[in-house]
Amino acid sequence: MASLARDTGTSVAEAAALLLGDGTAPAMPRQAEGPATSLAQRLLVPRQPARERQSRDEPSRHWQAQPDLGESQPLQAQPTQKLPLSAGVVRPGELGRAEWNLITGTATWSRSLYEMHGWPPGTRPPAPEEFPRLVHPDDSAAVEDAFRAPADRGESGQAEYRVETAEGIRYLKALVTAVYDPLGAALILRAVVQDAAAGRTAGLELDAVRAKIEMERREATLRMQQAILPAPEHQFRYDRFDIAVCYQPAQSGNRVGGDWYEARAADDGAVLVTIGDVAGHGLTAAAGMARIGNALRGMTVTGQPPDVLLRWLNDLICTDEVPERVASAAVGLLDADPPRLRWAQAGHPPPVLVRDGEPRLLARPAGLLLGTGPGAGYELVTEDLAPGDRLIFYTDGLIERRDRDLDEGLIELLKAAACCQDATPAACADELANRLASGGDDDICILVVQVR
Repeated sequence: MASLARDTGTSVAEAAALLLGDGTAPAMPRQAEGPATSLAQRLLVPRQPARERQSRDEPSRHWQAQPDLGESQPLQAQPTQKLPLSAGVVRPGELGRAEWNLITGTATWSRSLYEMHGWPPGTRPPAPEEFPRLVHPDDSAAVEDAFRAPADRGESGQAEYRVETAEGIRYLKALVTAVYDPLGAALILRAVVQDAAAGRTAGLELDAVRAKIEMERREATLRMQQAILPAPEHQFRYDRFDIAVCYQPAQSGNRVGGDWYEARAADDGAVLVTIGDVAGHGLTAAAGMARIGNALRGMTVTGQPPDVLLRWLNDLICTDEVPERVASAAVGLLDADPPRLRWAQAGHPPPVLVRDGEPRLLARPAGLLLGTGPGAGYELVTEDLAPGDRLIFYTDGLIERRDRDLDEGLIELLKAAACCQDATPAACADELANRLASGGDDDICILVVQVR
């Protein structure tokens, strides 16, 4: 108690009143005109021994304001005032320290802290409630909250802020803490400030490098897909079938995926149409798409039906030394006379059949995703077709969205298919992509078959 009385310049009775909080504590010196509820008035901070206040870079008492600040020069931000040569240069990552004793009205700033803010050493340090007004206006609220955190919430406060100096904008980071008495009142308010320019510059440079790498990966993936997918023509004609395809990469981020398609004449006179999607995105998915697509192309020369092709392809994927991720696929053979579709699928969305303006989903034959396990069986079904019929094959990126379930996506697809019944196959594919895939985060592939 006697020590507290000596440090605060009060009697022992007054010191006891200060600790017990009976309302008889001596009035706290005011550092600046301000609201009655200023932060300085809310913190009860007895004076600490001088050696405990000494910062690591040993601030001189020349920078320590005295309790009576009535004659001190008010601190103003001076963006155009150059520091003297003796002030030195602020090094990236350097620390500055400040300490406020709000009972005695003293504040101690280290030389490096003055240099960080571009203020001449010896200028009166600002009171805690003054400090937020001296930083960039957009950062003042965060700085004020950091200074209030020890008093309002009993926790340390942190803030990143900017100040204007003669050398330009400087980026700083502050940590504000307090030392408390046994009753929970703060005794010392301290701030450690770091020059954050080095970390900020390194972060911006790292972000730029990452963005460049992602862009290069995306471009490489797109080039791989364009090299692997069949002929670049937008539409084909085989016998009595007009076929159009549309591929569209994801609209957001580096989300180029493993969608693929195939449309060509089979050896038995039928027309082979396939569409699939390898799980995942990026180069791995594109590489998987290439391996699966090429394997399926090689298998079709055997003349086997779609269910057998999918069974072989699944076993190949499951037993490969470098197994791919799981993939979905739909494989169909179009017979011209009479027109019909023989098809099988492996975990793929069902095609849409539009007849006389009425769209419907084809019943899906049984079939697991490719790569889920060896020995899986796949069902073959046949759908009779008629002149004027339209088939729409697609990948799940056309119907899947994060903000809706799959059934809603299928309903929207059926509505869109009905609206473009009079369009050419190529125009229909483009319209479906524009209406349903806008803003999607997955790539899409659409294959439209028109029976003539």
